[in-house]
Amino acid sequence: MAQMQLNKIFLGHTPADQRKFITAVFSFFKDRYPKLIIPAVGMYSLAKAAISAGYQKENIKTSDISLFSALLGHLFSRKPISEIKFEVAEEYRADYEKIADDVGRVGYLLWLMKVAQMSKIHYRRMLFDDLLENRERHIVTLTNQITKLRDCFSGIQYETKDLRDEFIERDLDTLLVINPPVFKRGYEKMFDFKGFIEYESDVEEFGFKKEYLALYEKSKELSYPAIWYRFRNASGFNPEEIIFAKEYAVGKQDFWLITKPQALTTFPHRAHIDRFKPKNLRPYHLPTFGEKDSIGEHSVVRFVSVPAEVALYYRDLFAHRLGNTGAEHFYLLLVDDKVFSTCGFTTSKLFRLQTDYVFENFGFSVSLKKYPQSNRLLMMVLTSKEFGNVIHRTASNKNRIYNLTGMKTTCISKYRSIKTHQGILERINRETMPNGLYKIQAETKWHDRDFKETLRIWVEECRVGHKLLTNQE
Repeated sequence: MAQMQLNKIFLGHTPADQRKFITAVFSFFKDRYPKLIIPAVGMYSLAKAAISAGYQKENIKTSDISLFSALLGHLFSRKPISEIKFEVAEEYRADYEKIADDVGRVGYLLWLMKVAQMSKIHYRRMLFDDLLENRERHIVTLTNQITKLRDCFSGIQYETKDLRDEFIERDLDTLLVINPPVFKRGYEKMFDFKGFIEYESDVEEFGFKKEYLALYEKSKELSYPAIWYRFRNASGFNPEEIIFAKEYAVGKQDFWLITKPQALTTFPHRAHIDRFKPKNLRPYHLPTFGEKDSIGEHSVVRFVSVPAEVALYYRDLFAHRLGNTGAEHFYLLLVDDKVFSTCGFTTSKLFRLQTDYVFENFGFSVSLKKYPQSNRLLMMVLTSKEFGNVIHRTASNKNRIYNLTGMKTTCISKYRSIKTHQGILERINRETMPNGLYKIQAETKWHDRDFKETLRIWVEECRVGHKLLTNQE
């Protein structure tokens, strides 16, 4: 089992490209604004960037509300961790109290935090067991990491403090940098150590949606500049205040803002703007199924796992541009080695043991006058037991503990029911959308058949349908 890394405990590390930009800003500001305030310091990434840029450690003031940050902060600011009010569970208290020095005790506590986190994640059971069986090795690893961190950060100041209390007047040579929590109840979920460590910060968790704008406006009233991280969108903000913008994917953007943009007038990199460049869509190396091609009981049906840019090429070809997709795994359905359908699936909830079903994000087939039921063939093979084996073989490289029993999907339709689903999927929910369309959720356990049997059934359906249509004519 790999050695546990300290940054795997606290998930909130500022991305490398953003750290590089902020480090450049710190280098530009360190003489003009030598007093640096960093609330919600988290993993101390911004503090490290400031030290790298030349800030004096004693002029860096940090704060946070989590036990993780408090333990490290007390070591860095040379305060005894006995000042922090927390309680180790009785099962671990004796071992903890045997440790004489604070660095060793913090190493033990961080190990215990990880044990608490892993105890709630069933698919990480192997890691949880390894943490317990090889506890001494993990504790030594963490203690060595903490010792290096203490040498790096020793001298900075820390206190457990509410982020909201940092927006006060200070000397004009002060710089305030805020990277606030963005996810609702993120601290509560990440630092829930109940049963292992009892700790309460007595500070209400920051609400990004409700509080961000008001605090940003409050910081603009201060006589010194404040730099803010902004998540997802910056609509409504003065463009001059946006100093960093990066689009990592469609709908996922990060920003950094400054309340006094005039302070950066002579900054050589006035703003960093980086737009997401979507992958160039491209076809597969096999031909597409066409009107001159035929399907019979002896045809061969198979799936191939492909990159997103290949699957989305055929999605746009068979349907219309639908924008971003949340799919994680992509496949083409080949009939006699010709591209017949494209589909995308999400497996994250399956692999986290939150469901026994794989979710189909999209599925489209080539449109054929000869075979108007082409999309029904796709749905029939997707719900067969053999396709469950395809998912297990091609997508489950991280976790094979899950129990995969079937498939779910959601469709938008102008009709109350979907013919393609009849006899294949069971509708579990239907709601009317504001635009009058129906949002239909359906699911099924795997049908006990392979691709060959599925194709035989579909061909027979086509024959019967054709005879009925001929008789009507």
